[in-house]
Amino acid sequence: MSDQVEHHDEGETPARGRAPLLRLAIGFGIAAAVLLSLFQLAEWRADNDLLQRYCDAPERHIALVGEVLRERAPAGDGSKRPYAVAAKLIFIVPQQTDEPDDAYLERLRRAVYEACG
Repeated sequence: MSDQVEHHDEGETPARGRAPLLRLAIGFGIAAAVLLSLFQLAEWRADNDLLQRYCDAPERHIALVGEVLRERAPAGDGSKRPYAVAAKLIFIVPQQTDEPDDAYLERLRRAVYEACG
């Protein structure tokens, strides 16, 4: 057996020193791809699946969204469930910054009717 020592020029990094960095970069790349895929899936589901829940009475749901946007306490002392449903619809199709309520309701109406087919 020989006692040979591997010599490197100054400034050169051994290959085994780069391996952990390469594995870390690959791990980050995989994690980023998984997260992007999840976000795309969530957006697709919001566009295609979640809005279809409102196809039973789209105008009623859109009217409730209008009440939620315009009134301080739209539910009053009555049932809060319809307003929770309207809040979910607002979450699925959010109002844009400085978008007037009427323009938002029209955009929401189009989104719901497109999802309902």
